Amino acid sequence: MILQANYSWVDGDILNGAMSQEDADRAMSLLAHGTYRKVDAGHVINLDKPQEFITALEGFFR
Repeated sequence: MILQANYSWVDGDILNGAMSQEDADRAMSLLAHGTYRKVDAGHVINLDKPQEFITALEGFFR
């Protein structure tokens, strides 16, 4: 499972976040049974949107 938070580019080439959309797409292409979810949150999803984080995990592992 990939949970992707918001990200931005600083000065055009410095990634402010864990991964860009291109990175997430590449990672998903390598997962045979992957799940992707974009979360409107800061870098640390579980602190910024704890309930959404828990819901995503529960849904994935059920």
